Amino acid sequence: MEPLQWLLEAGMTPNDPDWMWVTPLHRFVVWEWSHGTDGRDYSSKYKTAQLFIEHGVDLDSRDEEYSSTPLGWAARWGRVDTVRLLLERGAKPNLPDDPEWATPLAWACKKGHAEVERILREAGAE
Repeated sequence: MEPLQWLLEAGMTPNDPDWMWVTPLHRFVVWEWSHGTDGRDYSSKYKTAQLFIEHGVDLDSRDEEYSSTPLGWAARWGRVDTVRLLLERGAKPNLPDDPEWATPLAWACKKGHAEVERILREAGAE
């Protein structure tokens, strides 16, 4: 059993943010971890995101610095598979009080991630 899976099954909550209100899911959808990946293989982060989702993570929590959800972070970094996963699992592409500059669609457009932009528009992002 993987350590993260063991921790979650032992009762760790996946919704505890750090001092910037960044949850573990925010970090795992984008950051380069040195667990045998070469920086181009996002499959381990995708699987980790799935594990957090299965254990009740809040898909729409916002961090303090970027006012973005995990979906916004994935869009900002062009993580196509993770954007799809989060949308399939219920992440909202639009929230009522989203700052206009911090929506997932705004990040995808600003960063030039055309495939992510297309996926978000198909999901109803404005």
